[in-house]
Amino acid sequence: MIDRGHDLSIVRQAKVLKLARSTVYYEPRPVSAEDCAFRGIVSKAFGALQRFGRQLNRLRDDLVVNEEVQCLPRDCRCAGSRKSFG
Repeated sequence: MIDRGHDLSIVRQAKVLKLARSTVYYEPRPVSAEDCAFRGIVSKAFGALQRFGRQLNRLRDDLVVNEEVQCLPRDCRCAGSRKSFG
């Protein structure tokens, strides 16, 4: 993409390719073992929460029909339930 040995300067090459110069000069840092371990912990925790979220979404979807909550506004008695929450 960018040829550092080309006659055209890096600035002009970046302009032609419509890239920011910071993108051209960016050099990623090496990832430490500690960072990899931390990322693994976060990924596992997020995966567990994501599965739990699906269960909650399923419960919520049972109460929602046509994007309206099945609840009567006066006494807030949910449809299909005899228990009153108000």
